[in-house]
Amino acid sequence: LSQIEYASVRMSNRPKKSNNNNFLSLLSTFQLATGSKSQHITKDGAKSAGSGKFEDTSQGKSTVIDESKALPLRENIERMYQIGQIKRATTLPSSKEEKECFGSKKTSLNKCNEKSKCADEVEDICVVHIAVCVVIVDNLPHEDVWRSWMKSTCSDLVSASTETIKAEAEMYVHAKWPTKVNSRWVRSKLLPISYRPDWNDVKIIRAMLALAQQALKDKRTTHILFCTESCIPITTLNEAAIRLNSPSSISGNINLMDRSFVDAYDGKSSRCTRFDELSCWEKLQHVIPRDAIHKALPGWCLLSTKHAKSIVDIPK
Repeated sequence: LSQIEYASVRMSNRPKKSNNNNFLSLLSTFQLATGSKSQHITKDGAKSAGSGKFEDTSQGKSTVIDESKALPLRENIERMYQIGQIKRATTLPSSKEEKECFGSKKTSLNKCNEKSKCADEVEDICVVHIAVCVVIVDNLPHEDVWRSWMKSTCSDLVSASTETIKAEAEMYVHAKWPTKVNSRWVRSKLLPISYRPDWNDVKIIRAMLALAQQALKDKRTTHILFCTESCIPITTLNEAAIRLNSPSSISGNINLMDRSFVDAYDGKSSRCTRFDELSCWEKLQHVIPRDAIHKALPGWCLLSTKHAKSIVDIPK
């Protein structure tokens, strides 16, 4: 339980609050991490439902406060860290069926979605639907490559676990100058909005978030791949689908389709340049804990829908 103790220490290092507030915050974090439905105590000693809210009667009137909205961005990110640590320390498969789902048995179509079931219960097929989210200026130079890649699928793919996989892909494009895009095909993939980002501009992040939000509207989407106009695929769609649904030595007790693949580095990495320190770490450390900041380039980021939803749902 050292990770839980670590989470408690991180919380204790924050600016001093009343002991009651510290207890409520730690209890709320633990309940979010464990999915506990138990009641938690309000400031005046009363009990309320475990929804992340508490009742404040300190001013003589009853006001329901939503902690998740009241906390600033930095504290929300720290809270996400703590929840992840607690989950890793406390989550274990609770039944034989769940253990089989997380183990070496065949996965299923519903495993790709939120309601995971064992292969015995549903058809033994898994759909991998990759949303390719591209940020461009006004042209997609490798359009032909991408169109060919998205069509290069066969009907019967088989993974190492002899599971049938169906590979699909769709493209979403954010253009700095959408009116200058000449390709009819690319125009059909454009978002209806443009943030007009400059080089190394925060508006690029806004464009990427907008692309992710649009891709998540399609219920078929299982993964989101971020790219720029200079990117090209280096493996076939079929091979990518099989790889995404194949276990690895670090998979652990997680749904294979919930894994994300990100080539990122932190501030201690030899890849972190002085430019990175000045333009990323020093500018972001006021709102994001410095040890939580990582940098990854588009083209080397493939997120599962589970993680993509967590990112777009981060409180603003």
